[in-house]
Amino acid sequence: MKTWTFICILTLCIIAVSAHSKIRQKRAWIIDSFAIDEESPGPFPYSLGIIHLEKKYLLNFRLIGSGFDEDPKGVLNINKKTGEVLVHKKVDYEAFPVLKLKFEAVNVSNDQVDTRLGLEIRVRDINDHAPVFQPLNYEIKLGESERQGKSVMTVSASDRDDSSTPNGTFNFRLVSVTPKTDNVEFYMKQDNTTGNIYFKGCLDDEKAHKYMLLIEAKDNGDKLQLSSTSTVVLNIIDQNNHLPEITGHKGRGKITERESGVEVLRLNVHDEDSPGSPAWKAKFTLHGAEKNHFKIQTDPKTNEGILTVVKAMDYEEHTSINVSISVENEEPYFFCKVKNRPSQDLWDIETSAEGSSMGAPQFPKLYPVTVAVENINDPPEFVPPVKLLMIMENTKIGTPLYTLTAIDPDKSFGGSLHFVKGEDKDNWVTVDAKTGQVSVAKIMDRESQFVKNSTYSVIMYVEDNGKKQ
Repeated sequence: MKTWTFICILTLCIIAVSAHSKIRQKRAWIIDSFAIDEESPGPFPYSLGIIHLEKKYLLNFRLIGSGFDEDPKGVLNINKKTGEVLVHKKVDYEAFPVLKLKFEAVNVSNDQVDTRLGLEIRVRDINDHAPVFQPLNYEIKLGESERQGKSVMTVSASDRDDSSTPNGTFNFRLVSVTPKTDNVEFYMKQDNTTGNIYFKGCLDDEKAHKYMLLIEAKDNGDKLQLSSTSTVVLNIIDQNNHLPEITGHKGRGKITERESGVEVLRLNVHDEDSPGSPAWKAKFTLHGAEKNHFKIQTDPKTNEGILTVVKAMDYEEHTSINVSISVENEEPYFFCKVKNRPSQDLWDIETSAEGSSMGAPQFPKLYPVTVAVENINDPPEFVPPVKLLMIMENTKIGTPLYTLTAIDPDKSFGGSLHFVKGEDKDNWVTVDAKTGQVSVAKIMDRESQFVKNSTYSVIMYVEDNGKKQ
């Protein structure tokens, strides 16, 4: 039990206290040496101490403020005759770390306040709260191309106990990682009330689609240490760490001359990345002098390359066309390989960003394709295609007028040509099938109904191998 003695001599105020008491002076006298242990089990009531004033007349003592007639009400009381302060029930530090009251001494003879003191009672925190994660659990997505040594997740916790004591400070610890793989190692660094999660090595979706990290936050309580845990789920997102490869093609692989807008062949692609992802989807590029004859598109369902002819070709110019095709993905390629695992610092790794020979190739791998051009029988052509002749009216029958000339552009279909008369409305001429000589067959009349603007038209045909063109 502690005793405080107050002696009043004229206008000078002196407080006499025990050897373990503290006295502090502000604008008024304040006694702040009382302390209550949080959640003290009692038994109640118990004495907190005595405030004693040395007076030659009778005094009554009373309290006003927090813990007495203000929240938390009923914690404290005072013996109005002796000045003994009593504790009647538990108090919660987290709700009321300090109880601030006024102590008054009242002169019994005139009921006037003789002495008024400020009284602060400190509540000593006990370790009754474990650190709590905020939020309780975490889940994020993490791309395979994330580089080691970079913070990938920050967890946060708080402790309601007094942060100026070990009860209210805590440490993070990585308890476990599931699954354990040889390509990566997770670790933590603490910054006050937050913990940053890092990793060493290379993330690989093929090794693990997700990792579950169990994180502990444990306080530094002297007598009792309290802790809580949080689960952090890291979902590993597949990215482009496998190069696509053209493994072959299917389709007819040939076209007919003068043909366009038709599919020539399909290229098969193998890629070990996740189907349907940007790391898997193929993009094709045409190479070579004759690439403008074709276009190539990606089938979104099969990931095949569809080669289509867009510019008609002439067999007499090309019997076949060579073109090369390369493939890449919609997402840029990267790669990461663990070379060594030192116990300290980051691991020794090799990545495409370092210009490694194992990284993405500087030039695309070309896949050669030969497209055959099939010949068809091109029609013979008149030279010139139109001939204007001046003929005198009443020219004698049998008079030669003109000898037709024609050429056949085909080499493989080359052969004899023969000529056939087409439209000749009044049968004015004849044509020699072999020589192409055109002769008068009928007396020509300028006033004929078939003459328009002094002109009579005849259409001739030339055939090769008996096929009219």
